[in-house]
Amino acid sequence: MKKYFLLTFAIILFVLFFYAVRTAYFAFGFDHPKDYVVLLQNNTELRPTGGFLGSFARIRVRTGRIELLKVEDIYVPDGQIDGHVDPPWPIQAAFGQGWFRLRDSNWDPDFVNSVETLNWFFTKGGETQPDGYIALNFIVFRDILRVIGPVYIANTNEYIDASSAYDRIQTEVERDFFPGSIRKRSVLADVGRSAFEKLHNLSLVQYVRLMAVVVHSLQNKQLFIFSFDTFVQKLVQMFGFSGSIERKYGGDYLSINEANLGANKANALVERQMDLQTHSESGALVHTLKIHYTNSNPFSLKRPPLSFGGAYIAYVRLILPAEAVIQSLQVGNQIYGYKDLDAIASDLSATMDQKANFAFYTIENDALLAAKHLQSFGFFIFVDALAQQDIKVSYFLSNSWANRDRMLIQKQSGIEAIPVTLNLYGQKRNFLLQGDMVME
Repeated sequence: MKKYFLLTFAIILFVLFFYAVRTAYFAFGFDHPKDYVVLLQNNTELRPTGGFLGSFARIRVRTGRIELLKVEDIYVPDGQIDGHVDPPWPIQAAFGQGWFRLRDSNWDPDFVNSVETLNWFFTKGGETQPDGYIALNFIVFRDILRVIGPVYIANTNEYIDASSAYDRIQTEVERDFFPGSIRKRSVLADVGRSAFEKLHNLSLVQYVRLMAVVVHSLQNKQLFIFSFDTFVQKLVQMFGFSGSIERKYGGDYLSINEANLGANKANALVERQMDLQTHSESGALVHTLKIHYTNSNPFSLKRPPLSFGGAYIAYVRLILPAEAVIQSLQVGNQIYGYKDLDAIASDLSATMDQKANFAFYTIENDALLAAKHLQSFGFFIFVDALAQQDIKVSYFLSNSWANRDRMLIQKQSGIEAIPVTLNLYGQKRNFLLQGDMVME
């Protein structure tokens, strides 16, 4: 028996090794050079896949070495797109702009789904389709700087390190900013060139630490990968690095996804705590979710360079099992019952503005989530500077739902960690949510 077990284990290891080698061979350009678009997501302005798409880099990978081609402002291809695309209603409610653009196109919390929209906008904006997309949050760059040390910005004749990078870069790119300005592209290109020069001259210890940063970033959901090579994408998906939303294990599920629609960098000083209580009642599984927000930004309006943040205006989506029935939503002191929620969600004649002004929530009809036996419930929150806000959502899973022995909680990209208090059937646990976590 032991012999067959060892043989099976050896075969599994060989298959995994073969898949990994084959993936590396094609992904890292050993057959021919590969071009990737690296989405530089600023997670201090949180968006569904991690952060606002202010810039991107096109890189070429040849025989395992990365060549930096160019850094570009997202407004360049954005400005080349003709035609009109209606925006999701929360974007319209927040900005009233009437159109959907490339810079907002990472709207789907599932990165694999967002890539389809991103790629459409990129190609319509005159960009050639790459071999894949990589979403990289500012957090990752900060952690890389901790390994490689300070980098030089020729535009400002100064060095920046992990502690000063955000403030210095943000100050420079926002100085006299206007859509089409080349200043942001120039500054980020300087930073990129300097960082890549240092990457080619690291010690062995630094390379090991750098690999640890990459692995941690993948596990912490700060770095997502998408490849148009089906073989490569399957392996990325298998290891959980694709940024997809998956209701694994067939059990209970919860994910909280936020989109900063305040046109500021408030998330640099916004923190949240989560409390989830679950118990059985008349055979049903009853959940009470509380989220406590604290906004430590000093001003209600952004005042660069003193503060790039301000009031936190966010569209929050709860992604729940399709079987979940929402009973009530409380934002601050305002309580909405199930009938109120159902009426607004089903009133198809209501305009976006009417929905936003009435209650700022909707039960979303998402076919892609429904195929995964999930649903999305969204609402707006407002947390002023130096203020706090609480939300509370009550929902239940009916007694016909049997798979209640485990729960998967998925953390949103762009958030480093969330303190969680989980009271599951009377058993209380406190933990720090840093990636995906399965509770049993």
